[in-house]
Amino acid sequence: MIGCLIYLYDNFASRRNLEDVQEGVKTLVNNNYQINKLEKEIKYAPTVTNKVKLADAYVQHQRFAEAIALYQSCLQGLYADDPHLIKKLLRVLYLNKDYAAAIECGQKLSHEKSFLQDEARVAFAWSLFQAGNLEEAESNFKAMDLQFTNFPQRVEFCKFLIETKKENEAKEKLEELMDEIEHMSAFEQKLKRPILRQIKQIHGGLKIA
Repeated sequence: MIGCLIYLYDNFASRRNLEDVQEGVKTLVNNNYQINKLEKEIKYAPTVTNKVKLADAYVQHQRFAEAIALYQSCLQGLYADDPHLIKKLLRVLYLNKDYAAAIECGQKLSHEKSFLQDEARVAFAWSLFQAGNLEEAESNFKAMDLQFTNFPQRVEFCKFLIETKKENEAKEKLEELMDEIEHMSAFEQKLKRPILRQIKQIHGGLKIA
């Protein structure tokens, strides 16, 4: 009986490991295939839509410089001031640690209504922080701090408070977020589980004297 159990476990584990390897290979092949396919499409149809699709794929694979070049090539003519494209460019510039250029994008969007509560504004606020503009960075984070909404943006605000040595304020804000989620319906709470785990993890890691 023990021998059978060992056999079954060994067989199952080996098969599971093989399946994991196969899935990993498939993912890698599919990702490369998808990028190659998009690159070919651009050669025959260099439209803004195709360029954006490829740039998005580059971002997913952390090929930031290539994504930046494509987004910038789209910002011409009718699309020169397109807020959707500028927000995409802002995000990837921040990821590429080009904070000055990211700030420039954010300033272009400062009066754009769709930018005010957008997650791209988080990249703008963090870029300001990295550039040493702490007051302006905090002002942007506070503008997104609205009750019962913008949870990803507000979590980033808590991280900012921790980075700027305002742990007590961060603790209060994290507890406020947890309280808001607790007062939501069961369905909404279920949707918020991933962000709630993140909030609790940050809260648990705080070391306040």
